[in-house]
Amino acid sequence: MMDVTLKVHRMYDDVVMPSFETEWSSCFDLRAYLQPGDSVKYWDWFNYSGEYIIGDERKFELRPGDRALVPTGLIFDLDKGQSIRAHPRSGTALKTGIMLSNAEGVIDADYTKQTFLTLFNVSKRPFVVEHGSRPVQAELYYRGYNDIHFEDVGAPGQKTSRSGGFGSTGKS
Repeated sequence: MMDVTLKVHRMYDDVVMPSFETEWSSCFDLRAYLQPGDSVKYWDWFNYSGEYIIGDERKFELRPGDRALVPTGLIFDLDKGQSIRAHPRSGTALKTGIMLSNAEGVIDADYTKQTFLTLFNVSKRPFVVEHGSRPVQAELYYRGYNDIHFEDVGAPGQKTSRSGGFGSTGKS
């Protein structure tokens, strides 16, 4: 294994750095960073947008069907070919119905602003997002190639006898 240093800028002194919660964790946890007076942009089930205003208790309630951009207070400084892949935490998703609105979030190396968590409440109950909570896990991904070039080859190749897709082999 090779050690890698992931460069992270904490936007505020009290932002908690990402962390691996167990010795063998593959992913590190990302935390919600909520400050009193800030707003969290959301979209409801009907795609109308609004804002949750953060009070002194530093939390908000994500209503059923709502999607929200939850700040982390972190900016990642990635090298070319690196990205961060954000995933829902399995226990949180199972027990509360909190997912990422895009299934997997990708933070590219050329994104140089604050990282947000795109939480989606797929349950029928409100979910409280608290300052410092860990709704998402992430991993550093490296493309592994110097450059990728695309070539238009015209007609598709004939390497398979399969027709269809999306379960067309009949196997489950």
